[in-house]
Amino acid sequence: NLPFKGLSASVGGKHLIDLHDHSLFDYSAKLGYRWESGFGLQGGWKHQQYNLDTGTATSFERKGLFLDMDYHF
Repeated sequence: NLPFKGLSASVGGKHLIDLHDHSLFDYSAKLGYRWESGFGLQGGWKHQQYNLDTGTATSFERKGLFLDMDYHF
């Protein structure tokens, strides 16, 4: 039993732009590890940006490191 058995890595992204200046960007890169007991830990980098022009310009941007814990049963 190697200790790397529960190790995972992924890169993902979503991108949407339409003709009415609505845009969405959501990109992430992460590493994770899941123990046989069901506990999991993952972390990485995430960049999210939303621009919604609905008469009053709405803009949101968040980027940086993240860490998640979970349990599968």
